[in-house]
Amino acid sequence: YSANAADGSLHDRPFTAYLYGGVALNLYYKKEDILRLSAQLGIIGPGALGEQTQTIFHNVLGMYPVNGWEYQLNNEAAINMEAAYTHLFYRSESGHLDISGATGVLIGNTFSGANAGAVIRIGNINPLHQSSYANSRTVNKKGATSKLKNELFFFTKPQLNYVAYDATIEGGMFIKDKGPITFGIKNFVYSQQLGVNFAAARWSSKFIVTLKSRELAGDAKAYHYGSIVLTYSYGKN
Repeated sequence: YSANAADGSLHDRPFTAYLYGGVALNLYYKKEDILRLSAQLGIIGPGALGEQTQTIFHNVLGMYPVNGWEYQLNNEAAINMEAAYTHLFYRSESGHLDISGATGVLIGNTFSGANAGAVIRIGNINPLHQSSYANSRTVNKKGATSKLKNELFFFTKPQLNYVAYDATIEGGMFIKDKGPITFGIKNFVYSQQLGVNFAAARWSSKFIVTLKSRELAGDAKAYHYGSIVLTYSYGKN
């Protein structure tokens, strides 16, 4: 820890936010391989407006006030890049089950590391190059879906992550004064996604529950969270 016990005893993770903008290039292949290249520019620390955002969110929902932002990590500009590759290994004859491998490499001063895992989809699925799961579902100008059937499936993604650096836990990589409270990291973290994916015409949605093993070197427990994604797709078949 970078703070004394009196300051850090009630903290199990640093206070911080990550605000960024990014671009991504997805390359889809007929054999259902996918190569994704992405880059992000942003900031961690007070400049990411985490305190203001959480305060507004809690006020709107009538939730309790959050104390502790005075201990947040200091500002650092963020530059991060990622390359991810997905390969289809198996699909059942019925077309209702498939298994893919997924690997990725992250390089940046906020997140650096690598990961490897699998994606299992069960239900009414499209090929990966035409699926909302891979953000590759498109329709023509009239919205015809003759080539793209509706999707409704369960998916799970077990993944092992090697974490070389995580600035949201350790503080900014290139600044000396990282903040009043930082933690060491665990280099190997297991994550498990469980989700439901629905898509019809141009609309798709996902509900995802993510379970993680402990990320910090210390007594902090592992944490879990949920995500909801709503997407509108456009373009031509």
